[in-house]
Amino acid sequence: MPTVQTARGPVETSELGRTFMHEHVAIRGTDVFAHWPELDESAACVEASRERFAQLEERGVGTIVDVTPANLGRDIALIEQVQASTSVNIIVATGMYWNVPLYWQGRDPDEMADAFVREIEQGIGETAVRAGIIKLASHQTIEPVHEVLLRAGARAHRRTGVPITTHAMPQELGLEQQRIFREEGADLSRLVIGHQGNQPTPDYYRELMDGGGVIGVDNFGIEQANPAWHESSGRVEVVAELCADGYADRIVLAHDSVGCIDWAGVQGLRDRNPNWVSTYIPDVIAPALLEAGVSEAQLEQMLVENPRRLFEAQGAY
Repeated sequence: MPTVQTARGPVETSELGRTFMHEHVAIRGTDVFAHWPELDESAACVEASRERFAQLEERGVGTIVDVTPANLGRDIALIEQVQASTSVNIIVATGMYWNVPLYWQGRDPDEMADAFVREIEQGIGETAVRAGIIKLASHQTIEPVHEVLLRAGARAHRRTGVPITTHAMPQELGLEQQRIFREEGADLSRLVIGHQGNQPTPDYYRELMDGGGVIGVDNFGIEQANPAWHESSGRVEVVAELCADGYADRIVLAHDSVGCIDWAGVQGLRDRNPNWVSTYIPDVIAPALLEAGVSEAQLEQMLVENPRRLFEAQGAY
């Protein structure tokens, strides 16, 4: 039986259950705490995260994919503590966010790919936790440094078979991401183009999927982050239309929610978006999708079968 790496070690893919493909246990100022340890409030973050995961357990969620790479405030020690307290699997990411550190700028994609592969095959830092997914990002536009990042991620993916998920913002960057992945010889069916479904543009989503790609409708609960986005009810309509057209096998779902984050500017976003929590899909969105005409089988496809398929497509190629 195929397995996937989690923060507790390898888990059989048949045991993943309902899976949210784009979440964050925590986004923390780990680089700040290295110099000002008195600012670190990790104990409170762990406690809040344990409460959050207890709520997920109650709703039958089996797995969350934590897409927090090193330069977005990944805290493996904290994730290990949370994982030890919950039956929900936590799949951890390697890769990089769009604010690529100066250290990596100007370097060859293969150097960056080597770093990602190490976290997949050997472990993250000095821990035994191995990454089970590669997170890549481009924001506003694809700058040369982002192209290097995308190519590095594609090469690490092909060397290991570990799937890719992306931050594509605006969502139209998804086609450019796919172009670069295709040039690197990547199988688009093993990659998720993230942050889709936020606008009423189903033809664009069809274009992404018709080329073999998978899309992540992964911002449920965020209603006021971007004036161009519609609300979650609009995302429900888009998903229902795509499912009616036969695309349920190429969609995964999530919230992009964060259990605890110490960025000062985020609290206002949380205040304006009270539904931006990791229980919004089981509590509200899943019933709304069924009401909109999505079948139970299609919902299971998006939440269970599609994530499992992504993690079962293993091996270098």
